[in-house]
Amino acid sequence: DKRILTAPPHIHGSYMVFVDGIYYLVTANLYDGDVLVARYDQEWNYLGEKVIIPQAHFSTGLVYDGQRFYLAYTDTRQRTEPGFFPVSLNIHLAAFDRDWNLLEDVAVTNYAPQDGRQPGRPWVILHGNRLYVSYDLDTADPVTRVEHMQGQAYVSVYELIQGAP
Repeated sequence: DKRILTAPPHIHGSYMVFVDGIYYLVTANLYDGDVLVARYDQEWNYLGEKVIIPQAHFSTGLVYDGQRFYLAYTDTRQRTEPGFFPVSLNIHLAAFDRDWNLLEDVAVTNYAPQDGRQPGRPWVILHGNRLYVSYDLDTADPVTRVEHMQGQAYVSVYELIQGAP
């Protein structure tokens, strides 16, 4: 079966999970917008949305461990001048409760514009009690911000501690 989801608009890096009869679509509403979660029931009726990360996109990794949602995304808040471009990207891992309240937001990368690094396309998987966050990383000209197209894949590992918030 094919569905065209028109509410909310989502255009940049999305992922979906099904938990307790609800489809949760995490997406960015614009390339220079925010990451939000949209909810749909089992018949694909739109139930509403909530902005969960401002100034972010490419939320392509999402897992649920029975208590929390874990989301890997690209943070776009670090800008070198007013407006959206140029932007210095960083990868983050965020944890949310069942109501999509932010519990923790961890910087997986922490690059400044002058570092000449451009991370992207994050993903997260849960295996046992560990979260594996993968992303690619390319070098970029520090002045023009043009990537050298020699990306490499990286993985950061985070251990979940039982009973921790």
